[in-house]
Amino acid sequence: MATHEKKTAQNIYEKIQLSVVAIFLLSFMLLVTSCTKPCTQTSPKKPKVQSKKSIHAPKPPEQELKKDFASIPTKSVQKQIISKEKATLPTESNALVNIESESDFKTQIINSKETALVDFYADWCGPCRMLAPTIEKLAAEYSGKAIVAKVNIEKHSGFSSQYNIQSIPCVILFKDGKEVDRVVGLRDKDDYKTALDKVLK
Repeated sequence: MATHEKKTAQNIYEKIQLSVVAIFLLSFMLLVTSCTKPCTQTSPKKPKVQSKKSIHAPKPPEQELKKDFASIPTKSVQKQIISKEKATLPTESNALVNIESESDFKTQIINSKETALVDFYADWCGPCRMLAPTIEKLAAEYSGKAIVAKVNIEKHSGFSSQYNIQSIPCVILFKDGKEVDRVVGLRDKDDYKTALDKVLK
């Protein structure tokens, strides 16, 4: 009886050993397979970086604005343009002719084919000084149409006797070098324009 129990115990012990060995082998195989899987995974791909040549960065808006405003002239250039334009336009001062001598009068008035309005004046004459701005305006308005000139009879007294000037201011109108009309005394601007327009017709 005792011998039978020993054999039974021995059989159970052997089964337990076999089970332990089988579990060990199974565990070992699982460990090996789990270890080999990660090794077969491919390494992660690195993102592609564009070369510097292929990258076209957009131009900042400031550069575009600079290009747009580059064609606009600066204030100094604008002033030069305006001054040039003004220089081409006749002004009251550069349109008026100041006769400085008898030869100058002959060249500018007598030998000229243009109609001329000549103001005979003197510096001490009050009405002459009052008429001066009107004569300057007429010179600017009729630039290119008629000659507007001034003669100081105090410096050039020979004109007083030559044209029988007894009172000043005396404005004489010439055409083809000859007197055609005169306006004596201080008058309105329209009176001088009417006389000048009449001669120009």
